[in-house]
Amino acid sequence: MPLMPEFEPQLLAMIDNVFPESLSHGKFHVFRVVTTCKKIAAELEQDEGMSIDMDVVLAAAYLHDLGRLDSIQPYSSEIPDPELPHAERSIAFARDILERMQEYYPAEKIPFVESTILAHSFSAGEEPATIEAMILSDADKLDAMGAQGIIRTIAYSVEQHRTLESTLEHFTKKIVNLHGLLKTEPAKAMGAEKQALLEQFTAELAQDLRDTPRLESTSSR
Repeated sequence: MPLMPEFEPQLLAMIDNVFPESLSHGKFHVFRVVTTCKKIAAELEQDEGMSIDMDVVLAAAYLHDLGRLDSIQPYSSEIPDPELPHAERSIAFARDILERMQEYYPAEKIPFVESTILAHSFSAGEEPATIEAMILSDADKLDAMGAQGIIRTIAYSVEQHRTLESTLEHFTKKIVNLHGLLKTEPAKAMGAEKQALLEQFTAELAQDLRDTPRLESTSSR
């Protein structure tokens, strides 16, 4: 019997307390990823008869982006190296949290949570090796696609003071390529319409930028 029914409310409350209401990587991103993980897993279990460890999936889903925060006290006293990639920082936080809560969560599952978190990151280049890791990786990528993904990418660009040109480059080099990295059939189906919207938006943005006069071309000098 899964442990998460007792454990999940504590993780949900923690995420609600420590994450900001950011449009890019805030608490609602985490909650959407958790919900999508549940949808993908349910379809895989029903349609393909797969056995999925939801304790691993959901712990990793709730904890996968903690590394984007500087501190999550009082839930963890860890202060991971700020130079580490966010997935590795998330693992450090997750390990400490789960070790503190072993009355609910067995120690033998913690390494699987760590590997699942590591494999979700696009930049880490780590190939998900288990179905649990594939589910989290797919759910996280789906939230970067479609209308929601467009909002998140623009919000992140504003936070990072990116130009329109560098935002477009991010769309073309990363976001529109996420659909090809999806591992599970349910995620690929969920991503089809999202991908069509992304490609249309990116093409129109590129055209708009091409049509925008540049200062040097309009100068009277």
